[in-house]
Amino acid sequence: QLDQNRPRLILDLQTLEKADSSGIGEIVAAVHRANVSGGHLLLVNLPPRIRDIFRRTELDRMLPIFDTMAEAHHHFGS
Repeated sequence: QLDQNRPRLILDLQTLEKADSSGIGEIVAAVHRANVSGGHLLLVNLPPRIRDIFRRTELDRMLPIFDTMAEAHHHFGS
């Protein structure tokens, strides 16, 4: 779906328990691919431990992260 023109995707990470550097890198790459295609990939429901990794690496400043699905849908205007 990321290769489609202007994809609008929400990645719900609620059940993610662990994330290493390669996993975080894949998430960053997916967000970048969506942006290049003129679309958006939003992250939602990051567990506290994963949210802390994003905060420490300052990725939370560069990636669209929302606390709830409702917030993410609102961002898309739906």
